[in-house]
Amino acid sequence: PQDWSHSETILRRRDDMSGPRELLQVAAPGARSVAVLTAPPASLADSKRASNFSNTEGGLTVKLLTLAEATKSKNREFVEVTETLKARASAWDGRLADEAADRDEAHEQVLA
Repeated sequence: PQDWSHSETILRRRDDMSGPRELLQVAAPGARSVAVLTAPPASLADSKRASNFSNTEGGLTVKLLTLAEATKSKNREFVEVTETLKARASAWDGRLADEAADRDEAHEQVLA
């Protein structure tokens, strides 16, 4: 960390900041003041709700794994249904091609 107290400016390093960033007005002697946004503290004290957050996070991890497995299962089912539909469409394409060939042959016989 830098030590800002080495110059004659009003700006000094603040170790006592416990909250988020602050906006400070700083100026060298005889100069105009400038707004400076301070850096956040190196470490923050634990929130009184920190344990609730960590407990909830653990529960969400378990739910996420369950959700991932359910999603994979549904995706597998979707692929199976899609493959079945493709097979049925392919079979119908074959039948239609046979019927079209029979129709064309019958038409040629009628014309002959």
